[in-house]
Amino acid sequence: MNPGLFDATGKPAFGAYGGEIADLNLQAWKPAWPWALRRLRAKRWRFVGLYAPSVIVGAAVVDSGYVGTAFVYAWDRESKRLAEFKAMSPLARAMRISDHATHGEARVVIGDAEVSIHYTEQGDRLEVDVPVAGGRLMIEASFDSSRSAGEPHQIVSPTPGGRFAFTHKIAALPAEATVRAPFGERRLTRGQCFAAIDHTAGFHDYRWEWRWTSLGGLSRNGQRVGLNLVAPTPHPTITENALWVDGRRYPVSQANFDFDRAAILSPWHISTADGAVDLVFTPEGERAETIEAGLVMSRFHQPFGAFSGRLKPPDGPALELVAVPGVCEDHAARW
Repeated sequence: MNPGLFDATGKPAFGAYGGEIADLNLQAWKPAWPWALRRLRAKRWRFVGLYAPSVIVGAAVVDSGYVGTAFVYAWDRESKRLAEFKAMSPLARAMRISDHATHGEARVVIGDAEVSIHYTEQGDRLEVDVPVAGGRLMIEASFDSSRSAGEPHQIVSPTPGGRFAFTHKIAALPAEATVRAPFGERRLTRGQCFAAIDHTAGFHDYRWEWRWTSLGGLSRNGQRVGLNLVAPTPHPTITENALWVDGRRYPVSQANFDFDRAAILSPWHISTADGAVDLVFTPEGERAETIEAGLVMSRFHQPFGAFSGRLKPPDGPALELVAVPGVCEDHAARW
């Protein structure tokens, strides 16, 4: 087990880790900032994705210091209908996100809306009951987040201005869920439904933009495959880029996202410099949001759809992907 985010001198312990980071208490960092400024500049969030042939789900609880946000969506792939909820909380007063990546809770309750992500070292639960256009969106999901299901990819990375960020990612965890929405009820079974986790905490640059992708499913030959990529990365070798095959993690190199921002729903080409990833992403729809709130700005596009192409782990043959579900993201923030 790694002791925490900081080394014996109090500096961020930069690097990649397989064991648990025991304590994600961002306030333990002691820059020359008053406590109130540290609180406003600290960011943390937990995202869960559920990827299945019939439905794609995304859920997040976000504390960005100045403001808290939450969103949940369910995309019915057959009817092409989207059920979506979003909420904001000044100073993130309604958000609760634990100082641990492997056990705790990320939760928000605003009015008659509740989003809860409960997580332990053995398994996670996503519970959602929120209003959406035409009714309510209710989700009950569970997934195996034990190390036998998937090895987490965890990094402590430098960010501009002498700051740091921690992230804990896993993809393609076996999952099951029931989704009830205005488009109907969908039961997602293990073997067809796979979960992804993104738990991030740190002090990011005030102005930041990134591209991201997450997928989970089965390769053509039936192996469980997952992927997490982000670009740009502040450090050339400490990156959150990784692929998973049957739960085994393989770090990969710098990622490239080739897409048309003016036509976000046209196909994307996603690859890595080491040749481990070569995929075409075909969007089916998107969740998009623009927030302008004084000091805070967010321009967010998260298309969801299917990935086809090739993943090549370093110690095995290339794996062919055909219409594996997942998401991409193009995000610019001032936060």
